[in-house]
Amino acid sequence: MPAMNQARYQRIKAIFDEICDLSHADRETYLDSCCGDDEELRTDIEALLAQDRTPGIDFDEVGSDVGELLSEAAARGSESSDAPVPASIGPYRIL
Repeated sequence: MPAMNQARYQRIKAIFDEICDLSHADRETYLDSCCGDDEELRTDIEALLAQDRTPGIDFDEVGSDVGELLSEAAARGSESSDAPVPASIGPYRIL
């Protein structure tokens, strides 16, 4: 694969930014119209989309645990700065 020049990078970035806002059903049509016969361009964008779907942190799930901890800390006020640190927050261990 040839080195990517700045213009190609900008094109890939622009298409990727647009396609992320589309429904899954509309993505294929958009890729068809943007990439045409440029299979390498389509492959590059599809690879980015695959990475974008990689599971990450579910902030909604973790956020509720963090919210509870903050509420508890606020309720305690300044009782003690030696309050115990939780062993975990959601699926994450505190080290």
